[in-house]
Amino acid sequence: MEIFLLIVVLIGVFFLSQWGVMLMTRRACATIIKDLKRKKAYDPGSASALPYAQKKGFFHFGARDYKPQALQHLVQHDIIRMTDDGRFHLTEKVQDVNL
Repeated sequence: MEIFLLIVVLIGVFFLSQWGVMLMTRRACATIIKDLKRKKAYDPGSASALPYAQKKGFFHFGARDYKPQALQHLVQHDIIRMTDDGRFHLTEKVQDVNL
């Protein structure tokens, strides 16, 4: 009985941690979109460089930054596009959405 309870608790902790990562990534996505809207980066001509686009080194200490992961997610789902020189801009889908 104790082993079963321990397994249930571990599964619960795992799902709770995944839920926290999802919330932090969602918050980072909203921050990136707000940053690009504030910079008025709506097309390749007005694209803006984002300081958190470059990943930190292997030995980076401190709180985890979810913005690089969120930026990669937004680019994969065509919400943000990347220019050839590494700058980013919003697509037409997101320009009218308020966050």
